[in-house]
Amino acid sequence: MNDFINPERIEDILVNCVRRSSEFVMAEPHFHSYYEFYYLISGQCKMFIRQDLYYLRPGDMIIIRPGEIHKSLYEKDWNAERFMAYFTQEYVDAFQNSCGRAAFDHMLSSPRVSVPLAYQATADSLFRQMVAEDSRSDAFSAIQLKSALYQLLVILGRCRGTGERRENLEEAENAVMEAARYIYEHHRENVTLEQAADAAYMSPTYFSKKFKSVTGFGFKEYLNSIRLREAEDMLKNTGLGITEIALSCGFSDGNYFGDVFKKAKGVPPRQYRKLS
Repeated sequence: MNDFINPERIEDILVNCVRRSSEFVMAEPHFHSYYEFYYLISGQCKMFIRQDLYYLRPGDMIIIRPGEIHKSLYEKDWNAERFMAYFTQEYVDAFQNSCGRAAFDHMLSSPRVSVPLAYQATADSLFRQMVAEDSRSDAFSAIQLKSALYQLLVILGRCRGTGERRENLEEAENAVMEAARYIYEHHRENVTLEQAADAAYMSPTYFSKKFKSVTGFGFKEYLNSIRLREAEDMLKNTGLGITEIALSCGFSDGNYFGDVFKKAKGVPPRQYRKLS
């Protein structure tokens, strides 16, 4: 399966297995309306999710919720092989109804779970089964895919709290995370590069370079991604005018918002609203 996933195609479950190296760069700021499973089989990579940085090792499983801004990064000489699965809210709702809200919230209390060695062979087998069923597509494939997905979610829930680790980030990386949290919390305001740099106790020039190297995002790219995610939700779920949405999300005016939105989504905000 092609590794590029078109958000409009996620109506069920999609799964693939891909190798990555330091030459790979995720092209665009990334968030989507469906869930994403990431399971690292071999190698290493790091993942910036929302406002936090995770260094991944084999056996680490990441689950990314709808709307969470994220980017995978591969440093020099890094290689990684991972399974990916994408699935809709429909499957999550059914699973939550079965296990209960408390267990489900605990399962997703943080994006990463380090799967113990005793569970890794099972997780690997389930992902491989999903890859096979995804390519088979007979009358029983949807049942098998759903069954394997739910078994993976059970592993995620049962492993939560076992062998989890805190990131031992460098001082500069911790400072960048503080700035990311500042940007996230103040994105509706007129956040400047200088303010974000102050939050990290760095000069604007150094901060700009360090933020990009640590998160994979440029400062403005990250800020606009947060604003776009909120604007997209408001276009779908409110009747507010375009300019009102733009200003409430932190954009300086409706025209600038329209330009940024069209570049990211391929259509202007009004047309996106009609298509949603």
